[in-house]
Amino acid sequence: MLLPPDVQQFQSMYPRLNPNPTNSKNLEFYTGKGKALPGSLKIDELLDRLENDWAEVESNHGFIQWLFPIPEHGMNWQSQPLEPHEAQAISSDPLAMERLMRSYEMMLAFYGIRMIDRNRGILGRADNFKARFAHLLSHSHNLLRITRILKSLTILSPPPSSPNSTHTMPSLLHHPSSLILFLLAQHNDLRLNLLPGTTAGGSLERFWSGCLRVHEEREWVGDLIEGRKKRVGKEGKLVGRVQWGEEEYYEWVKARFGGAEEEEEELDIVEEVLSGKEEETPSDGGCYGGDDAGGGKERDGGEEVASQFRSRAKTRFT
Repeated sequence: MLLPPDVQQFQSMYPRLNPNPTNSKNLEFYTGKGKALPGSLKIDELLDRLENDWAEVESNHGFIQWLFPIPEHGMNWQSQPLEPHEAQAISSDPLAMERLMRSYEMMLAFYGIRMIDRNRGILGRADNFKARFAHLLSHSHNLLRITRILKSLTILSPPPSSPNSTHTMPSLLHHPSSLILFLLAQHNDLRLNLLPGTTAGGSLERFWSGCLRVHEEREWVGDLIEGRKKRVGKEGKLVGRVQWGEEEYYEWVKARFGGAEEEEEELDIVEEVLSGKEEETPSDGGCYGGDDAGGGKERDGGEEVASQFRSRAKTRFT
């Protein structure tokens, strides 16, 4: 599949970028000195205004370029593409990184997703997920926002060798793959329509899956995304068994971060989610599909699949 030009540039580390060390609007904004335009608000003021005001988040098209800067021009001509020196400075500033995570958690809540553990990128459904998922699918510009968010989290993640890597704010590289795989699980569990041929499905296949810099991780996630096509039967209805749902997502999380005794307490929340998951078998085929949609709880491979996830997660993506 031919990737969109912006995803190709992202994967290639923006080889055509001509850095300008005099441009520092993003750095000034994230350090609380500059203001977002239009609106003339500093970052904390902007977040205070946007948080829990979903009508404002939906209708305001100028904030996303400031909260999630990338080395690309956006629709807000008053914003500035991220410069390499800005990315380095932001990723080494604990307060700036805290603001980035606050921005990310705000957008997750807007999409109906809650952060269970930010240090590991573990996600769960918010209480209002049904309404928020429906809103996501009916307002396609929010799909583009997810692409920007995935890129920005990757670009602004502190490198493992940086002094900031030992700070309580960890690497952000856990988050992009976790978000993609969480959304894929919602699709396979019949809560979020990411079917091939839909706008959202195209975003998943062509944009989101490409916003991972590690080649092996990108291939593995891509295989899982491709696997959902095997469930599409006649007339676009779903058949067959789920290959990656919430249960597999949380098994992957456990495999990715489990194994160390000091981490057991932090992973208790995953056990709670797994043991407390409500039984869901939508009689109407869930958010999409039909009577032959196959239900939301069937799994293919059981323990064998879970074991494979654990092995891959530990050897490839830690």
